[in-house]
Amino acid sequence: RDSGKYMPGNFYFFKKFKKRYIFVLFCSFAFIYIIISKLRRGNNEASFSFFENLYYYYVGCVKYFDLRIENWSQWNRSYTLGFFSLRGLISPVFSTLEKLGINVRLFSDASEALASLHNVVYSVAAERRFNSYATAFYEFYTDGGIVGIILGSTIFGWVGGTYYSDYKASHSLLSCLRLGYFISVFILFSMLQI
Repeated sequence: RDSGKYMPGNFYFFKKFKKRYIFVLFCSFAFIYIIISKLRRGNNEASFSFFENLYYYYVGCVKYFDLRIENWSQWNRSYTLGFFSLRGLISPVFSTLEKLGINVRLFSDASEALASLHNVVYSVAAERRFNSYATAFYEFYTDGGIVGIILGSTIFGWVGGTYYSDYKASHSLLSCLRLGYFISVFILFSMLQI
């Protein structure tokens, strides 16, 4: 009768090992982060400890975001009206259209804004240069300035909250996958240059 208790749909198996799994996952990510940090360091770069790197990534993104906003006018770029934040979701469609010769200006502007995140380097502290991570609010700012931050954060929070509430209420595999997909598309894939 209990043959279904280890099926992923009811999460019995996952609840039993949840704490151990989260601890192992956290330790694995920390270990991988340390290894990658050590491997990425060039010969002529200053050496920083793990905690210094963690600190600079945590606070450096705020300073980088501030510098990006200060220099917004020099880029001579208009707001992308949602294309930058939704880029992870709509990129395959509009990239295909570009290959077919159909150019959508807002998508091109969003792609240029993303490329500039990777290419523009600012000093956020003495001997500390920074690029790429301008907080999650930069996407919303690129879409519509301060109004974009307010609207984008509200919509993102509402949709994420809806998916999370659905997951908490049903604990179904479908709701878990839906929540995971939402997080991965809008947080992870938005920063990829496709």
